Amino acid sequence: MNNFDSPASTYTFKDTKGRTWDLYLTLAGAQRIDQSDFSEVYGKPFSILSPTKEFFTEVITNTGLIFGMIWCLVKPQADSKDISQEDFLEAVDGNVIQEARDAFWGTLTNFFPEYKTMLLSLIKQYKEGLLKIGQEMDKLSQTALPEAMNRVIDKSMQDLRNELSKV
Repeated sequence: MNNFDSPASTYTFKDTKGRTWDLYLTLAGAQRIDQSDFSEVYGKPFSILSPTKEFFTEVITNTGLIFGMIWCLVKPQADSKDISQEDFLEAVDGNVIQEARDAFWGTLTNFFPEYKTMLLSLIKQYKEGLLKIGQEMDKLSQTALPEAMNRVIDKSMQDLRNELSKV
């Protein structure tokens, strides 16, 4: 488990193949992120070195964007082990996603100490929002059709993004 106040060396996660990945955002890692194309998962240009609240909200809620940035951070480790991006992603399931997300959030708050309070607030709201969505899904799954559930999930995620953008 990652603690956002832990030393950087604890920002790790393990994939389904048992490989441990160290996540630590450095200036070199930030430059790899900035030089990458994330247009398929985030339609706006950005620089991680000049973040906005809107960008942080997207980072927290967009798994594709998070894993694109995580890949940029672990790429030197993957290269040294001759692991391709596809091989890396094949070893990522739901449990790994959450562990890696927590590690990424930890290294992000470490790299941006001036934004730590805001980031922790956004992360807390995100987790509370997901819990609420899960509870609503549980209620709906007992009585509603799957398409109605999808509408509620989509609306709830949009509401959560809107709420996070107000923080």
